[in-house]
Amino acid sequence: MISVALCLCTCQRPQFLEDCFRSLQELKLPEKTTVQLIVVDNDEAGSAQPVVDQWAPLLPFPVTCVIEPKRGIPCARNRAIRETKRIGADYLVFFDDDEQVTADWLNQLLGYCLDKGGAAVISGFVHQQLPADTHQAIMAQFQKKIMQTGDRLTSCATDNVLIPMSVIEAHDLWFDEQYPLAGGTDTIFFTSLHKRGVEIYKCMEAELVESIPAERATVAWLSKRKFRVGVTDAWRKQQRGRTRFSIVVSAVLQIPLNGIRAALLLLVGKFERSLHWWLRTCRAVGVAAGVLGFQVNSY
Repeated sequence: MISVALCLCTCQRPQFLEDCFRSLQELKLPEKTTVQLIVVDNDEAGSAQPVVDQWAPLLPFPVTCVIEPKRGIPCARNRAIRETKRIGADYLVFFDDDEQVTADWLNQLLGYCLDKGGAAVISGFVHQQLPADTHQAIMAQFQKKIMQTGDRLTSCATDNVLIPMSVIEAHDLWFDEQYPLAGGTDTIFFTSLHKRGVEIYKCMEAELVESIPAERATVAWLSKRKFRVGVTDAWRKQQRGRTRFSIVVSAVLQIPLNGIRAALLLLVGKFERSLHWWLRTCRAVGVAAGVLGFQVNSY
């Protein structure tokens, strides 16, 4: 019998969590497999518990809710690993609280892993749904690279991924908590696994749906997101050995060049290209800020 721990990290987002639980009612469970849902609440006040209490009796598998008091996404993810070890599950599946599962999602994710020998990381597909009236230029910023099932990856994210616990145990790997409120620690985690010889495959049939709210489909929100990405990039560049001076110089040079290009394209009516360069400007500003010690809350 194979055992799977579905791990959901959340923090003060009850409406997202409720929508996610609603979709889980329709989840088809793989044969000869036991499934358990672990909700890691990164809010000391336990704001996720009322949602769990309401929806857990309606799901076809047991649900455990634990509070991780140390704030930060990598801390919550590491708590999920510890809880998965505690229950002795064979596989850990990460997905996000603002996603809804499709009925055959877990069957596809686990089935493809077993087809690959059972020791590979499998990254599923997240279909992002935006409001119908979203501007095409903004919609383009959410479009992901088209991939095929079986594509080999060098890294992935925790928004839809299955990890054999055997590879975590073999390499004693954890999410880096050095900057707990920064993003990008999942990319670093999976990059490290890949460098240790662990295979990562794409499985497009293992699909989740992320509904993008209207307040995120704006230039303002995208600008803030790119700034946050830049802050995280600064940390990652330093981790790879780049000097603070070289990172700052590169970012400072990019800011006016990208900004001027964005302004000129906007003047001639090319909004989509202008937005592209504006967001690159925001990212460069974030890199410069990150080197100078600015930190962001990844929630």
